[in-house]
Amino acid sequence: MNRNPLVYLLGLTVCLVFITSCSEKVDFEQAKNLTLEPVYEIDFVFASISPPNLTDPISQQIEPVLRDTLNYDLFGENTGEKYIQRVELLFEFENSIGSETEVNLDFLDQNDQVLHTIRISIPGGNVNSITNHEHIEVFDRELIERLNDVDRLATEVRLTSSTIPPGGRLKVKSKGTYFAEIDL
Repeated sequence: MNRNPLVYLLGLTVCLVFITSCSEKVDFEQAKNLTLEPVYEIDFVFASISPPNLTDPISQQIEPVLRDTLNYDLFGENTGEKYIQRVELLFEFENSIGSETEVNLDFLDQNDQVLHTIRISIPGGNVNSITNHEHIEVFDRELIERLNDVDRLATEVRLTSSTIPPGGRLKVKSKGTYFAEIDL
């Protein structure tokens, strides 16, 4: 029976590769200096405000200031905030209300002491010409440690114009990006 020399050559090559292939011992000492750097993205604030939201229910007059306070734990109870090295809060605004708007966010502790404030000015727009505005707030490690006791978030939205045309809306969406570093 005639055998194809190509089959012999292929078999010999495969055997040689397995016999002569090299392998290194695994050095587990390299894993001692391993650092994990996870990044988490979390929704922060979403809102949509229109002039009817700013109308006093008794006088039916537009109040240029809207305030709200909610319970808010910036880092969560068991998130391991000691590993968080940096936080970036991204705010995106769409303003079609005919007024420049100022937004203040106060981070409060359980005694209502202000630990940090974010102030954002949003240019005015109108129904036919929406103004988009973006703001990024960065918390470094030092600020993160100061904000460890945040218990509540107080929000104030202030329209700077005394007359507001009907229609329009201020839309807010934001997210927090948490950068951690964990040494193993």
